Amino acid sequence: MDAKGHIEAGRYTCIGLRGESLCFALRGSGIRPLILLLDTDPNLLQGVALTDKLIGKAAAMVAVLGGVQSVWGQTMSDSAIAYLTEQGIPHSYEKRVAHILNRQGDGICPLEAVALPLDHPRKAYQALKARIAQLMAGQ
Repeated sequence: MDAKGHIEAGRYTCIGLRGESLCFALRGSGIRPLILLLDTDPNLLQGVALTDKLIGKAAAMVAVLGGVQSVWGQTMSDSAIAYLTEQGIPHSYEKRVAHILNRQGDGICPLEAVALPLDHPRKAYQALKARIAQLMAGQ
C-alpha cells in the first residue's frame, strides 16, 4: 500500500503499516484517530510505521506511547521533530512548520499547547484526553 499517496490524496488522515500489512487506515481530524486507536487497543500502534497528515508534538507523544516504529507526516512541527529525535524514533516529513495551528489558523493548536511543556508520553496522553473532553464540552 502506498500510504503516503493515500494521505496526500486525502483518502485517509492516518495509516499504519507493519511491513506490507495494513493495520489501520482512518479519517479524522487532529489526533483523534491516534487517541481512538490507543483507547481501542493499546497494542494497535506497537511496531507500526505511522503515516499521518499532521504530526505535532501531541501526535508524536501519543505515537511514542503506542510504540510506533517510525513516523512520516505530510506536515510535521519543529517540536514533533525534536521529540521524535529525542525518543530515537525514525521520522520524515513532506513539510516542516514551526507550530501546528488551530483550525482558525490564528494561533497554536490547543492540543499542541498542552503537549509543548510535557516530556512524558503517558502524562501527555492523560492531559490531552482531558483537554479534548473540555473542548468537546465547549469550554
